[in-house]
Amino acid sequence: SRLRVTMKSVFRLLIINSIVLLITQLPAHAGGIKKWVDENGITHYGTSIPPQYRDRAHSELNQHGIEVKRHDRARTPEEIERDKALAALRAEQQKLLQEQQARDRILLNLYRNEDDLVMARDGKLAQLDGQIKLKHKEIRRLKGRLSDFQITAASAERGGKTLTAKQLTNLQSTQRSIEKSYAMILSQEDEKRATLERYNYDLARFRKLRQGGARAANADVIAQSDIPDLGDPAVTDSRADHRHR
Repeated sequence: SRLRVTMKSVFRLLIINSIVLLITQLPAHAGGIKKWVDENGITHYGTSIPPQYRDRAHSELNQHGIEVKRHDRARTPEEIERDKALAALRAEQQKLLQEQQARDRILLNLYRNEDDLVMARDGKLAQLDGQIKLKHKEIRRLKGRLSDFQITAASAERGGKTLTAKQLTNLQSTQRSIEKSYAMILSQEDEKRATLERYNYDLARFRKLRQGGARAANADVIAQSDIPDLGDPAVTDSRADHRHR
């Protein structure tokens, strides 16, 4: 056992002496000693790294044997792609965070309290309801006009006559106008739903940013529209008009 300890000490001393000897033989302008570990875990020293170990972790020592620079091992293509993906994810998260912060600033600058926000919501919904009402009124007017054209067409058919080109054009253009008005109503109803969702999100966000602030009494009360939806008899009439055409 004493012999093994002695041989181990001698081996360590030989390594140290070799390093010292190598350092003392380096020219003054040399970059220093290179230190690397092979595949068996054995540490090596030299003035240059063997080609097969250049992509592995290694160190540079100065003339006093002190590590002055460390080189990490070269990354694999998979690691490079993973790091790129992580960097892209972090950049996207940072972008989303900045966008949210910008929206938060706008929200806090626009509204002093929940009442202001609810008032803006109800005003926008009332504006859309007004536009939808006008479209329904326009449809009723067009349907009356279409009815007159259809009566004329039926009368001509009973008398064995055909509509003039102008009469046919008027009938068809009125039908198209009714269909276009219904399409616009559907679009405005979609906008109402989107508006309500947006203001509900803003209200929840405002509450989170202004924790402890007074809540609007009518925040959860949405005025019911008195506008008939597109399931009313007007739709049936429109479909009948379309079949008649």
